[in-house]
Amino acid sequence: MNLIKSIRMKAEANALTRVALAGEIAEEEAYESRGCTLDVPDTDDEMTAAEVEARDIQETEHLEEIPVPHQGQSEAERKKIWLTLPRNARAALRKIHHEFGHAPHKLVRSVLKAAKYPQEWIDKVEHMRCIHCEVTAKPKQRSKVAVPKVDSYEFNKTIAVDVIEIHDAEGTPYLLLNIFCLGTDYQVVGYLLQGIGNPKSRLCAETFSTTWTGPFGWPIDVLCDRGLHNRGHFAKLLGAHGIAPSNTALESPEHLGRCERAGGHWKHIAIPTIQTLKIKGESQMKILAAEINSVVNEMRNKGGFSPAQWVLGRMSRRPGDQMDSDAWADIGVISSQIDPQSAFHLKAKV
Repeated sequence: MNLIKSIRMKAEANALTRVALAGEIAEEEAYESRGCTLDVPDTDDEMTAAEVEARDIQETEHLEEIPVPHQGQSEAERKKIWLTLPRNARAALRKIHHEFGHAPHKLVRSVLKAAKYPQEWIDKVEHMRCIHCEVTAKPKQRSKVAVPKVDSYEFNKTIAVDVIEIHDAEGTPYLLLNIFCLGTDYQVVGYLLQGIGNPKSRLCAETFSTTWTGPFGWPIDVLCDRGLHNRGHFAKLLGAHGIAPSNTALESPEHLGRCERAGGHWKHIAIPTIQTLKIKGESQMKILAAEINSVVNEMRNKGGFSPAQWVLGRMSRRPGDQMDSDAWADIGVISSQIDPQSAFHLKAKV
């Protein structure tokens, strides 16, 4: 009885499977009937690579003959000249182009000329368009230009602004405003918000005012990219203070290269610190930003001096630091550094 019962259950399961997974069952049966060897002969409905290429060539020429409204004038003239050749001739030229590894038109012309093809064919090769070559072509070389160089070490004359993203120890993303002086390499990174994407231009303007213009005043020139966070309220705020922001060109993102490299250097120091000290949350990220700012402005060398020396005239005071001969033995500071409940404890560890 148990054997009959198990056979009946298997039969019912097979029947339900064939109904629920009809397509998959048919595919598996076809695969089993073919076998899994590598020397299975091609079936009649499978096309060889040569047949696929020939079909693509014919389809391309058919598409070339279809009139497309609202074409550009240059494209319309190119197609008009190319279509003066018979379809078989166009297909033959495209076949030669494919056979020689999508060779440039100059090489195809040389091949046709050596083979004594009609001059009409040779002259119209330049008007042949290959979609595959356009997709895989390298971007055209463009002239490298840069923003005007800052010859002097004048602070707060020309600054660059960018937004950087960083994650805390729990993987939560945060956006920070990176402000970089091109004259002295002085850098201030201010906290914006928790999240990703483009921050509001009003928020960028408020952070810029509190972290830079509040203590240092307004610059003469501001360099930034074309992001939406640099428009709107931020651009109006700069304009209200007589500053016309200089936007980087769409084709030349390297215009903001110095600011982006400084932001990368800042993140290179901040990321290991975050992972080591398990920094998380808005308040701790704000403390981190302030401390990393102090570190990078004392580490860099600009004309023989650090950015902090260019701006402040001296190195920053760091109470409790062993390298500070004036305050290295301050008992109150040292006790705050080793007290885990003290707000100064985390700041000192960073």
